[in-house]
Amino acid sequence: MVYPTQPGATNISVWLNDVEVGWSNFTEAYPDAIHHTVIGSWSEISAILPIVSGSFVLKIYYEHSLQVINGSYVFLCDLNIQEYLLPAENKSVAPFTIKMDTN
Repeated sequence: MVYPTQPGATNISVWLNDVEVGWSNFTEAYPDAIHHTVIGSWSEISAILPIVSGSFVLKIYYEHSLQVINGSYVFLCDLNIQEYLLPAENKSVAPFTIKMDTN
């Protein structure tokens, strides 16, 4: 699995069915592996996932600062996974927990 992370992401962890999975910096190993978005280019991490059944829960946790573009705070989560889904099973649920430290 290869997954993009926002610039400056820290405290990264990957979980498959509540079991932590090791990951590595894919872009460090393959410098051309950059994920381009509308707000900039992101590095990618990679993880080897064991074979799973047709239903599983994958959690990817990380922290990062919000980007400031034209004076506004911007958050983007790129979930372009349609090409990986089957026509008969074309649904993916992606809940988010967003915590913001405020003064």
